[in-house]
Amino acid sequence: MAAGSRETPDFAQIIALRIACGGKRGCARADVKDDLFELLSHRLSQGEWNTRLDTHLEALESASAISKTPKGRIAITKDGKRSAVAYLGLSSLPTRNWNEILSVHLVAKTLDIRPGAQKRMKALSSSDGLRALVLCKYFDLKIKDIAPTAAQLRNALAVRALDEAFAEPLPGLENGSTRIPQRLSLFLASQNLQPPRTVTSTDKLVALLAAEAAGAVQPDPKSLRLALLREFVLPRAAGANGASNGVLKAAANGHENGKSAVPTVISHELDLAKFAVSVHELARAHAEGWAGNMRAYISHVWRTVQDRRPDWNMDEEAFKAKLTDAHRAGHLTLAIADLRDKSNIADVKESVTRYKNSEWHLIRVED
Repeated sequence: MAAGSRETPDFAQIIALRIACGGKRGCARADVKDDLFELLSHRLSQGEWNTRLDTHLEALESASAISKTPKGRIAITKDGKRSAVAYLGLSSLPTRNWNEILSVHLVAKTLDIRPGAQKRMKALSSSDGLRALVLCKYFDLKIKDIAPTAAQLRNALAVRALDEAFAEPLPGLENGSTRIPQRLSLFLASQNLQPPRTVTSTDKLVALLAAEAAGAVQPDPKSLRLALLREFVLPRAAGANGASNGVLKAAANGHENGKSAVPTVISHELDLAKFAVSVHELARAHAEGWAGNMRAYISHVWRTVQDRRPDWNMDEEAFKAKLTDAHRAGHLTLAIADLRDKSNIADVKESVTRYKNSEWHLIRVED
């Protein structure tokens, strides 16, 4: 456990909110522990979280924010509830449904959305609205509409890709009002993906980019919300696990600062979740099997990584070590090759990836 992996100072308020959802009857400590562990399980063990929860609960009780009920449950006090509700920017608890508090009100805080911004708050409840808000925040897109359409997002992302390529805003595109033809804008917008690749539809592009931006394992809304909350409550230590993607910039057909416009790759330590997303996408081209059980040999994926991700700056040993880290963190799933014969024995041997007493040969590819 890295010393810098500490919860946000506001995490006590999040615990208080969970307890407030129990009303006057209060909550069992086990329910609080289980409901909040999902937000921390990518970096904390059950034992570590159990110890930290005790520390938080003692602090909340000392501050008269919670109290023990005669039956040994934990209840919120009036002062504790007032403070927790104020943390959401509200005057009263909006609901006692913890899942709603988590997926709407706390996700809104991760995206810096004020409670009074009703249209944005409403947009959070839909998958399209959530992805749009994530992309607008993480890519700093200049779109006037509160709930931009997929086409507007695609166009703005295409402009961003052009700005990145030329290392400065291009004349006539600064305000995002210029419409770029659909096929061209889809191609340009897809250059924001890591690695850049062809995407056949705008909806898929938006889903993939939102997942990458948030560090989500999968592009579905549940995974997206979980990734946002995890980074919010247990942020990475400064300088650790930085941006996953190498930044490739070049002034097209010209010179910058008097130097030849040769692309420069700026490498960063790979963020584990984003690494897993990229590996999963690369593995799709090698996946074999049937619906619900598609898998790719690790050696096959490694060859593609060598070709398409030189910016990762890792050898095969480092790649396999990163795979095991992602597997243990739950970001992707490694599997064993059960059937071995002359037709696949070479692939199995080249794919062997070990961690302690475990051995894997395949990467599971989700449908």
